[in-house]
Order: sequence, then structure tokens, then C-alpha cells
Amino acid sequence: GADVITYEGPDARNTALLYVFNEAIALGEVSVLTDSFAHREDSEPLPLRHQYDESALMGAALGITVISASGDSARPDIPCTSAYVVCVGGTSLTMLGGNVVSETAWESSGSGDAKTFDRPQWQMGIVPNNKRATVDLALHADPGNGYWIRRFGQWESYGGTSFAAPVFAGMVAVINSYRIANGDPVVGLLSPMVYTDPAIRATFRDVTLGGTDLFNAKKGWDYPTGWGAPRAKKLADALP
Repeated sequence: GADVITYEGPDARNTALLYVFNEAIALGEVSVLTDSFAHREDSEPLPLRHQYDESALMGAALGITVISASGDSARPDIPCTSAYVVCVGGTSLTMLGGNVVSETAWESSGSGDAKTFDRPQWQMGIVPNNKRATVDLALHADPGNGYWIRRFGQWESYGGTSFAAPVFAGMVAVINSYRIANGDPVVGLLSPMVYTDPAIRATFRDVTLGGTDLFNAKKGWDYPTGWGAPRAKKLADALP
């Protein structure tokens, strides 16, 4: 039942994607904005990185929860390294009969320290270095047990954080509806609350196994999975 607005540009080049990102935020039509394009931060020009960050800041000021896929290279991506973006990494989830059998960090979950942006205040005492650290949370992304989609008349299976990010955006959209029905404002900028409120952190299913070639999952926050996998109803009830 959600109203979904899609923004698109003329091609998949970095400038075109940036313009689309800017317009989607500036129009201010949505309470949740998710993008599944990602570029390795170390390959993008510095002015472009800063423009993503400034646009995401505007989104936060407008009360938009800006969500991005962390990428599938096991390295940091832009716009995910902006502190004003909820950076969604990947896990490998196995379920049986609606119950979680196992969940591990996906080996390609884009993650690590930003090259451009300093550590935000709300990550102090949690992340090991002085740069913005990603990711913030994670959801299933393993293409070995992928998401089924209908494409050109055929069923096909895909994976990647490009699926994890919109899944979380759907959760936030539902949480926003729940909050509005209870007379509360929409979620807005989420990451600072997740890092600073123990009750909110406790709503995530911690992922402690698996990892990338650089970082392993562990108890509490870690690079490949952040605080772990969100549980929507618990998160909705814990948010102030």
C-alpha cells in the first residue's frame, strides 16, 4: 500500500546519478529515500563525494531517512560514507519455516573507513579510527541464496546490498506509517539514535560470524554488518 516514487537519470554515470540524488532530496516528496547505486569512494572525485554529503545533510534537515547500499566490493562506497546516510551492508541469511537458522557477514559487504569524512560524534568510542566507519546495519545480500525478481518476463535470482538497502527502506516506510498512526513524527535521521541509544541497539539481531577479506564480524558493532539485522517491530517500539 505504499506510495513509491522512482527517480531516474539519463545514464549510470556518476554525475547523472548525483543529479538524480540531488533532485530526489530537493523535491522533498518522500519520508524515506533509498539508492542502490554505489561507487567506490576511492575512485570518485573529491567534489562529488562532498556534494553527496551535503545533499544527504539537506535530506536529514527535511526529515528524510536517506538509505544507501554499501556496495559489493568489501570496500567503502559513496554515498554510504556520508554520516547523513544509513549505510546498509550485507549478510548471508538462512531461514527455515520462518525461523533464522544462521546469519553471517557476507564476504562482499562494502565496508571500512571513509577516506573523506571524519568520524561523527555519535560513533566516538565505538569505531576504532577517526573516520566515518561503515556499515551501520545489514540485511541479507548473498546472491547464493538470492532475491527472486521478475525481469523481462522471466524469474531471475540476484543478490547484493542493492537488495538489502531497499528492504530496509521498506521497513522504515512501515515504521513511519506506524508512527504517524500513533501521532509521532517520521523517523528522519536514524543513525545517531542507533549508535547512542542502547534500547534501540538492542532491537538488532547481532551478527557475529563471517566477514570480508579485511574485517570479521564480532559481538556488537563491526564493519561488515554494523549493529546487525534490524527487527522492524522491535525497532518501531524502541524509537522515541
